Amino acid sequence: MFILGDNQYLGVNHANPTQASNYFSTFSNDSLVVDSLKGMMDVGVTNFSFTFQDRYLKIFDDLERQNYLKDLKLYPAIPYAHHIASEINKKGLAGFGLHQVFKRSKVLQIKSLLSLTAKFRVLYQNFDDIRSMTNVQSIFLLNIFFDFCRAFDIHTQALSAVEQEWSKKPSIYTYNLGHATDGLDLSAVDLICSPMNQLGFSVYPNLGEMFQVANNLGSKYVGMSVLASGLLDDKGVAWFKENFPHASIIVGSSKLENIKGILKWGWD
Repeated sequence: MFILGDNQYLGVNHANPTQASNYFSTFSNDSLVVDSLKGMMDVGVTNFSFTFQDRYLKIFDDLERQNYLKDLKLYPAIPYAHHIASEINKKGLAGFGLHQVFKRSKVLQIKSLLSLTAKFRVLYQNFDDIRSMTNVQSIFLLNIFFDFCRAFDIHTQALSAVEQEWSKKPSIYTYNLGHATDGLDLSAVDLICSPMNQLGFSVYPNLGEMFQVANNLGSKYVGMSVLASGLLDDKGVAWFKENFPHASIIVGSSKLENIKGILKWGWD
């Protein structure tokens, strides 16, 4: 499966700050995001994972009016990383953990953290408008949240809270694949996504160790940073496809030629 990510629409490029700034300027206009998504769908993209922000409500409304939304399978990712990063900057990692996690019992606190209340200001209440869409396939927990929960050994509660709250099997973004999957009940998750590329870019702790871990996940695995934030070309896709034949791939790009070049390798 090929999934289009949304780093390009958020102004994110982990290897090229100049490119990130250009993305941010270009896609500050929602209509350009709509046009980009339409172009992606016209060349065969049918899956889209996005970090939930209020702006996507308008974008999806525009796609629906133009008869595109019904053909797009959605994988929203929560919570919006900026909110957690801001809280950690204010309170420090330990302070954030104590305040958000241990103020009450673990289960109750995680359910509160994942609920759509204004109390923690972590998720948007308007997520109700997204989760009600019939084309939402799964809900990703972003790495900044899931890896934090894993560090405090409360990740299983977080996963359960997602399924209980939204009746969707959760998926995971992680930057520590080995730690994230150690002892994890794989039947409790839909997809598990982490960096994977032949350069070892952002693959923690190293490519050698994570290669087999990813392979063992089979069709549940999704590789991101496969092109190493632009450091690799199509050969990076070929390497991934050869070594992870049953896995999926997620790529954030606004260039149709890049997407067409990736799609040609064939994805279920």
